[in-house]
Amino acid sequence: MEVESLQAVLSFLYETKVDVTPASLAGVLQAASRLEVSGLLRLGCDFLVESLSPETCIPSWLVADSIERPELAALVGACQRFALARFADVASSATFCQLPRARLRELLASDKLHVKEQTACEALICWLAEQTQAVDEQAKLALFSLIRIPLLCSDFLAKGLEPVLAGIDGGKELLFEAYRYQALSAQLRREYASPRTRPRRLVPSGVLLDVDETLLGGWTCHSEKSYLEGTRLDVIESIPASASHVFVGARRPDGTIALGAFGRRDQVLLRTRTSTETREENGVWWYNYVEDGGDEEELEAQSFGFSRVPEVELEVADILGSGEMDSPVDEDGLYRLSWHTADDGWRAGQEAALNHTRPSSSRWRQMLYYSHLI
Repeated sequence: MEVESLQAVLSFLYETKVDVTPASLAGVLQAASRLEVSGLLRLGCDFLVESLSPETCIPSWLVADSIERPELAALVGACQRFALARFADVASSATFCQLPRARLRELLASDKLHVKEQTACEALICWLAEQTQAVDEQAKLALFSLIRIPLLCSDFLAKGLEPVLAGIDGGKELLFEAYRYQALSAQLRREYASPRTRPRRLVPSGVLLDVDETLLGGWTCHSEKSYLEGTRLDVIESIPASASHVFVGARRPDGTIALGAFGRRDQVLLRTRTSTETREENGVWWYNYVEDGGDEEELEAQSFGFSRVPEVELEVADILGSGEMDSPVDEDGLYRLSWHTADDGWRAGQEAALNHTRPSSSRWRQMLYYSHLI
């Protein structure tokens, strides 16, 4: 092992501190592994997880894979989740070509890959072009088989992918499957469904607690305001019509995301007609209630939010399961978010009355993000 790596391990053992650089960290962890210094391995794991970025994701993954220690298992999982959530950014990094083929297969095969299918295909083409050792045709075909080729737009299919696949043994069969599928009626498409015709789950479903910030990588912040400021209905409904998906959430005073939910823009923003009506979208029950559907400036009841169950009770905002107004606290209350969109905010999980009656509410933030995933 390198002298500097051994010095760093000894420093940790005798002085409980270690001085490393991004360039030297891999060697230090290798030395810690050989010398069975579990504490240093866990410290290195925590540091790398906290500093993950599109540029560091692949190198960190390679380090964890090369050492193969249980102390680094959390790093392996974090790198995989980061790459799935921010694939487009990771694929644009200079280190993407270093991603092992087996790991690339894992990402392309996952329904959790958070990226447009064309972007995934373009990334694969670039990865193949940058490999220093030739990839045989069978391996290329196996990788392209993981792309949902029938779901690509016809222009990219003809101009971007056909010239590549036509030269690979078995590639023409993938092209034929895609062209045939796109030519079929909706009814016949169901009969010819295959793993490559199933859209990926571009966003997580259901109401999420303690949301991983990486899920919003590449998303655009439309509004993030204090609960005391509130997020008005006109702001919510001004999310660009070109956006395909939105994220609605609440950020705690410590900066972490307490809860949130994803959904298609048009379904999430669709107005509901009564104070108890909700609409299911992506495993979440949403409401966007404006009393009588009249002039917003003259209305008292305007509420926006979600629940993991269809029942809501809008006394200005949803109160069920909050312990407010004689509503008993219950588990479902953790999975509710409700904003009074004509005034300040109100609720994030069981943290209720987040308005002018609680000065600490100013440190809670209402989150509204959007993305063009489709």
